[in-house]
Amino acid sequence: MLPRLRAAYYALLAGAQSQEVRHGEHWQRWHRGEAKMLKQEIDRLSAICPQSQGGAGGRYATTMGGRGFNHWGY
Repeated sequence: MLPRLRAAYYALLAGAQSQEVRHGEHWQRWHRGEAKMLKQEIDRLSAICPQSQGGAGGRYATTMGGRGFNHWGY
């Protein structure tokens, strides 16, 4: 959802009147005057999303238990 929120933020900065962001059944509409609030929401979600911080994404996984190694290539 972060890429869609960022795209909406940049569209608002470029002069769009409003932007609608949908994620499944959840949707939000942001207006030009709310760009600062949208940026705060992007920052909040970025802080809790490990992929945005360069952490492990969907391609990498760790195992728990007796395998003895935790490397994505095994």
